[in-house]
Amino acid sequence: METLVIIAIVIVVLLVLVGVVATRSSARRSSAPAAPRIEVPIGPDASAEVDRLLAAGKKIEAIKVYRDATGTRLADAKDRIDRWAPGTTAVPIVPAVQPQDPASFRASLPASVAAEIDSLLAAGRPIEAIKLVREQSRLGLAESKRVIDHWTPGTF
Repeated sequence: METLVIIAIVIVVLLVLVGVVATRSSARRSSAPAAPRIEVPIGPDASAEVDRLLAAGKKIEAIKVYRDATGTRLADAKDRIDRWAPGTTAVPIVPAVQPQDPASFRASLPASVAAEIDSLLAAGRPIEAIKLVREQSRLGLAESKRVIDHWTPGTF
């Protein structure tokens, strides 16, 4: 009888250990950096259809149209539609540039985005400027802050 209790305890301990190891390995896999997102432009017909669907409040259908036109993953298509501006074919996403070089980073931005960052900084709103850099570049918070800290308004 005592041996059965000891065997049961050993089995329970082994099951707990297996559960802990499985949890740790899945946490490691999920913390791996995501593949970089690439902005895929779409044609004017698909763009007009997305505009029409969003104006009608049909976000899910707009995501489907965008996915069909670009072949992007669902999460990327949803992110893109969340940032959609009517009448555009793409919201520019700046390729991640090393934040140590603010001049090249600024040069890689569309002029309208750089001007918006200038105006946010001139208005004393650096947090909103950091958010804009993050949205446009997919840089992390620290890197975006570093870009804004070294930002030179109005120069290219």
